[in-house]
Amino acid sequence: MMPFLLSQIKAFLFDFDGTLARLNIDFKALRGEILSLAASFGLEGPLMPNPPYLLEITQALKDQIADKSVGSAEVFFLRPWG
Repeated sequence: MMPFLLSQIKAFLFDFDGTLARLNIDFKALRGEILSLAASFGLEGPLMPNPPYLLEITQALKDQIADKSVGSAEVFFLRPWG
């Protein structure tokens, strides 16, 4: 039954700026979690000046961790939350 339902979907709409729906995502807390995780991988001090969006932060931190250890960068990037 699920494949049939998915076949009926024509588009997905993402509204991350809150113009169409109310956002209940705590981006500040998410940013803190990402920076805390990066610190646990050995990145200290100001990790990024003027941190951009979360995806850009995560990729930049992954790149910094990869400079030390490629394997650790993959662990950082793929780590499940929760």
